[in-house]
Amino acid sequence: MSSVLDRETGLDIEIVREKAEAYGIRLLKLLPAELIQMFHVLRLELPASLLGFHIWDTPSPPGIEDCEFYGRVTSSMQFKTTDLRSVTGLTFFFSFSKLYAIHAHTHARPYASKAFDRLPAKRQESVVWIYLPMPRDEEITAIAMRLKVEGGGATTQKPFFMIRTKLAGDVYIGPCHLRQHRDIVLSQSSPELLIHNVADVGPATVFGTYPRKQQRDSLPPFNNRWPNMDPLLHLMFEHMYLSVAPLKDVTGIRVLEDENFECKGMIFDYSNGAQRALGDCRFGHYRAKTYLSPRRLCYCHVQPTPAIMRGVHVEIGSESDHAHSGDDWKCSEMKGNIEFWFSKEHSVIVCGLPPS
Repeated sequence: MSSVLDRETGLDIEIVREKAEAYGIRLLKLLPAELIQMFHVLRLELPASLLGFHIWDTPSPPGIEDCEFYGRVTSSMQFKTTDLRSVTGLTFFFSFSKLYAIHAHTHARPYASKAFDRLPAKRQESVVWIYLPMPRDEEITAIAMRLKVEGGGATTQKPFFMIRTKLAGDVYIGPCHLRQHRDIVLSQSSPELLIHNVADVGPATVFGTYPRKQQRDSLPPFNNRWPNMDPLLHLMFEHMYLSVAPLKDVTGIRVLEDENFECKGMIFDYSNGAQRALGDCRFGHYRAKTYLSPRRLCYCHVQPTPAIMRGVHVEIGSESDHAHSGDDWKCSEMKGNIEFWFSKEHSVIVCGLPPS
């Protein structure tokens, strides 16, 4: 609320009420509130009977009763909305398996750097960028979350999103929970808005969609098991994230590399117009190499010690016959699945797996 009011001084209550309503604070119009001005800061003092109100980032927010939420919605909460109908992609900012922000890519805002810059400096040191492409004609048709079960209940502190799209199919975003988990369906009817709460310093713990529509009898299930993860990976890296993509029908690959030429992420283009992203995709921060009509994907893990895989080098080729200078390279034809396991410091590829 202060972000709206602290720039306005010398205003009467009706003007402030109108401004607040424009920022999505509907209830203020009805409140017997008082304005307190001190030290050039304007503060709104609410009646003792009011526990709080909801603050939205849109001038025409939906009613709470029209949204599908999971998590504890309190009487005083700030919500961030993402219009899924106008985005070219989404970047999810995770730190230690918790979600702190979502950037909506548009033609006017193609990079997520400003959203990253708004995070606290310490948070920036540990965050990963997980990208969901939304190319032309793509549409999100369903959203579910796989949540870790703690104390008999599902916790939203570490959400693993399962997003079903019209072109790409099922896409996974977030940290993996190897132990007991529960799947929660947020929407199975092409949601218009993705909603999450905003905290001053903490992660998002409330997630929702709009509109709340009559659910169909059954949603074709997402994969009810984790992909083919070697349990050793989870022992090596405490906060692991997962990207999965089929290698069949790939027409182009963009490889994102850091200053050590290690692959941090990849974006696959498919013949049907779909796109999939793997790994830590920091557009504008990593250099990008583009490969067309790939026929093979080769990778070599960077291992400071035999037991630790820090990163991975990737080589894409449009020819099948090739050779590598070392013996540590693994080569895959463009069939089966690729799994990209990663954390802030580590990247591991498992390639050539059969489709799940």
